[in-house]
Amino acid sequence: MSTHEGWVSTPWSAQLRGRRVRDTEPEKTLRSAVHALGLRFRLHRKVAPRCTA
Repeated sequence: MSTHEGWVSTPWSAQLRGRRVRDTEPEKTLRSAVHALGLRFRLHRKVAPRCTA
């Protein structure tokens, strides 16, 4: 038996499925502007095993 049996795809679930988690256009625009100011940073760096900050 499937665990997804009876699930219905809705417009909301389709919208959530299509969303990007990272590297969205606003995020890339902001990073580009910050980089142009001479500031440097790392994205999604690991702080400790299984942790990000």
